[in-house]
Amino acid sequence: MGVNMLPSNWSKILEDIEGTLTQSIQLAQAREAAYSGGADAGRPSSPAFDFASQLDELDRRAQQLELPLAALDEALATDEEYVRQRLSSLEEFGHRLANWSGGAIK
Repeated sequence: MGVNMLPSNWSKILEDIEGTLTQSIQLAQAREAAYSGGADAGRPSSPAFDFASQLDELDRRAQQLELPLAALDEALATDEEYVRQRLSSLEEFGHRLANWSGGAIK
């Protein structure tokens, strides 16, 4: 009996995370270029504006990850429960085997 420990949409979850990480890397590279003197002329230079817009962008990206992470958390909780049930069954079987083997030796 094969048990798939990953959710059925695992590939989609990974793609969503990869997309968000790619966007984050691109944003970080753009910021790095801006801070090292290559800033666009049309971009506001106010540090307060930059900080507020960066916080908004960070919040938006965090919200994008909520759904895939919730799905992953749910799948992991289900799998954890399955493993706990199997462990309990094995412990019970071990006790029964010990009782049986003890009776067979007498």
